[in-house]
Amino acid sequence: MARSLANDATLLSPLGKGKPFAGNNRIGRAFLGGWQLNGITTFSSGQYNTPTLAGDNLNIGDFSQSRPDVVGNVSAGRHAPTQWFNAAAFSKPSYGTPGNAGRNSLEQPGYQNWDASLFKSLPLGERANFQLRMEAFNVFNHTQFGHASTSLGPGFGAITSTRAARIVQIGGRLVF
Repeated sequence: MARSLANDATLLSPLGKGKPFAGNNRIGRAFLGGWQLNGITTFSSGQYNTPTLAGDNLNIGDFSQSRPDVVGNVSAGRHAPTQWFNAAAFSKPSYGTPGNAGRNSLEQPGYQNWDASLFKSLPLGERANFQLRMEAFNVFNHTQFGHASTSLGPGFGAITSTRAARIVQIGGRLVF
């Protein structure tokens, strides 16, 4: 029966019992064997959102249907947290008039994240193992911006939040 390398991380380690390095040395196996390194990398483009107006500008009883007018270049300027898109490119249309801003026409910041973990397995007899685990989420502490405000008014186009900074946790797991 063939074994997949992706499903069995112990096949990837050259250290420990039955491996090329420290395979016959008990002390070497204890320190060098049983390690496992894992990683997850995620890259995602930004989601799209619809620009809206605060209030019922169309007088139809539905606040979510009111959109502003696009009067300039939305992507002009810089992508910075204080101004993710050109807020000056929008204006409020006349009361009762629908705006011409398109649905899902504003791209939000993307997402780039690296997670990593390091495990050390320690045998506890023949049928049990203790696994010491260290896990780091957003390991490079890369700033991940939240969404820019898409409601025309104060703060329109500004990002006021970020996703979680680096998180490190250490734990143990008993496998029997």
